[in-house]
Amino acid sequence: MAQQHDVAPHRIPRPGAPDSPTSAGAATGPVPDLDSWTPRISVLVPAYNAAATLGATLTSLLVADYPDLEVIVVDDGSQDATAELAAVYARQWPEGNSTGRYVRVICQENKGIAGARNAAITVATGAFYALVDADDQVMPDYFITSLRALHRAGADPRYFDPRRSRKIVANNAYLLTPSGINRGRLLLREQMPAPEQQPGRILTDNIGSILSLFPRELIEQVGSFDEQLRYCEDWDLWIRAVRAGWRIVRQNRPTALYRWTGGSASSERSPMYRAQETVLRKALAAGGLTEEESSRLAARLSGDSPSAMMAEVEMALRRGEYRQAGRRLREASRQLPTQRRVRLKAWATRIPGGTRLLGRRQRILDARVGFVESMQR
Repeated sequence: MAQQHDVAPHRIPRPGAPDSPTSAGAATGPVPDLDSWTPRISVLVPAYNAAATLGATLTSLLVADYPDLEVIVVDDGSQDATAELAAVYARQWPEGNSTGRYVRVICQENKGIAGARNAAITVATGAFYALVDADDQVMPDYFITSLRALHRAGADPRYFDPRRSRKIVANNAYLLTPSGINRGRLLLREQMPAPEQQPGRILTDNIGSILSLFPRELIEQVGSFDEQLRYCEDWDLWIRAVRAGWRIVRQNRPTALYRWTGGSASSERSPMYRAQETVLRKALAAGGLTEEESSRLAARLSGDSPSAMMAEVEMALRRGEYRQAGRRLREASRQLPTQRRVRLKAWATRIPGGTRLLGRRQRILDARVGFVESMQR
């Protein structure tokens, strides 16, 4: 019998209560420039053993300044109180309440995060889908800001235009670490490539964001999440979308909190690296690549994972193994020629004392985030 974990007390906002967006003093009036652009957004929240964090996630969604949100929580065979907690929110925020924001709960046997998101998609009624994991949080203007990013990119949220609306909004976020909200570390730090560069770049870099919003037509056109993937299922979807003509729009201002702890999925190392290789082999097998893209992808698959190499670099710097750190950093730079931060670090290793300075910087950053070894990515 799996151990049942206690759920930390968490105050659930109620429609019309003082901490609800419909109470006095909250933003209840029309949103400037978006008062008529409020299509329903279905928020897909896969949850597995997430009782410790799900309450904060749902509360952040339900107090968002947006009038039509369908929050779909999929309990993916959890062995803790995830399902019970989600059910409490669903009772407090039922469909048809006066705010226009409500919670639906689906319970299923464990299928992985891709299967959980697909289960939410099968019942979603929104014109847009938003991906939010059960340990992340959004800020009040998250959805409005996402729609504005679409509008700036030439799309109109009120209807789907096959020529202009094939856009995915990738939202930036602050990292939420054991030391708290780290305003100095962002989820998305590399510059977004230009639209015409994205079909090539998506094959080497996951330029999307797990905190994304897109029209439901994306799933209708390129298919749902690949349930054979336990990790990197989002990168696989972005590759299929971008190669089919969709483009990613970066929303650079952080409007969410992305949790990075030893227990988060992003900290599962070896399975993540294997999933990256599976995703890239799938893209290579799908065809439609230029000769240059095929060669670059084949070269990438013939070597070590750049993510694994960068993880080795960070651990070597922490241990003072500077020669090893420099060698692996230069190798990673050759695998990731488009990532400016990696190139600069590799360049620094060629300067006398440069690798030691990188080690000192690594230890300072670790102290700021409360790093523990299980957080290694």
